[in-house]
Amino acid sequence: MGNRQIKKEAVIHFCSTLLAKIGIIPKQETELSPEDKTFQEVWQAHQEWQNALNNFNFISEPDLIDYSVYNIETSMKKYMFLLKQAKEQNICVSSLKDLIE
Repeated sequence: MGNRQIKKEAVIHFCSTLLAKIGIIPKQETELSPEDKTFQEVWQAHQEWQNALNNFNFISEPDLIDYSVYNIETSMKKYMFLLKQAKEQNICVSSLKDLIE
């Protein structure tokens, strides 16, 4: 399976999951494969990390700076851990990197 096909499947999976979550299409009753589950966890961890970085940019209260820095560090470590775990399981996450960039 080529890299382009992997990207296409990742985008389709992401879009169908998103549309199901907001109620536009019915949720699928089937379980996700372990690879898809790991892919989704890595994607969500990356989103959490990006949200933490974005939130830091809008902090105006000095008391919240420490909390925000902690949140950035923990979300980054979670993302890195899941990314490493996916690589150890030989799960292709290069398509995820292409979607993120």
